[in-house]
Amino acid sequence: MDPAGWALTGTALVAASYAAAAYQDLRSREVDDLTWAPAALGAALMLALGPRPGLVPLALRLGLTAAIGVAAWRFGLAASGDVAALAFLGAGGGPLAPVPAVAFALAAVLAVWAAEARLRRGAVLTAAEAKSDPRWLPRRVLGADGGVLLDLSGAAPEEALAALEGCGGGALVEATYGVPLAAALGIGYIAAAALAALGVAL
Repeated sequence: MDPAGWALTGTALVAASYAAAAYQDLRSREVDDLTWAPAALGAALMLALGPRPGLVPLALRLGLTAAIGVAAWRFGLAASGDVAALAFLGAGGGPLAPVPAVAFALAAVLAVWAAEARLRRGAVLTAAEAKSDPRWLPRRVLGADGGVLLDLSGAAPEEALAALEGCGGGALVEATYGVPLAAALGIGYIAAAALAALGVAL
């Protein structure tokens, strides 16, 4: 197989991971770590056997998108499962990658927000409800008088849920709706890769 063929194979493997991640994220907001194994193999194939002129740009894109993913997680803007979803955006082809994938992903996020408009307002749940429904991201634990007992607004989703373990199941939690970011990024990557495969310049 020539280098272009290996690059296309790698892109298909990354797209397969994104498709599986999108399904899992929409269903349960949880993406299994093993879902990203095909994407890791695909990125490795692109780096090892893909076209030589694109090697350095590809490596730089992967490094940049991985760094963005880690930063988003550390600042509470994304769950740990979203780190890989952000990182593999750099595995797209073309000089502008991952810009087209991000544009398509943004459109997908806006579509989800429009479809779930009533959820965007947030909710006050019991701690037990917040822990059992991963669509909701805990932001504050409230006292009986409505005052804030614990501010979780800057915490990563996993850290916020862990903090709820110390609260009684009946404690009130102010929560916001979690957008399925991995699903949106998956839709974006697959749409951009499909158009690139069809010869649409991106």
